[in-house]
Amino acid sequence: MIARISNEEQHYDTKTFDEYLHDRWNSDSQDVTIHIENCPQCQRRIENMVNDNWA
Repeated sequence: MIARISNEEQHYDTKTFDEYLHDRWNSDSQDVTIHIENCPQCQRRIENMVNDNWA
């Protein structure tokens, strides 16, 4: 499921990252993982979420 990706910038949204960080991602998390591994902007977002105790 590629839902919840912003059409403008092609990044996953915060809700998807939250589900991913809490192992609640219902779809194949490999898509999210691959995106994060290859996207410096999303890597920063994940780091910020963790540092802000989001996770």
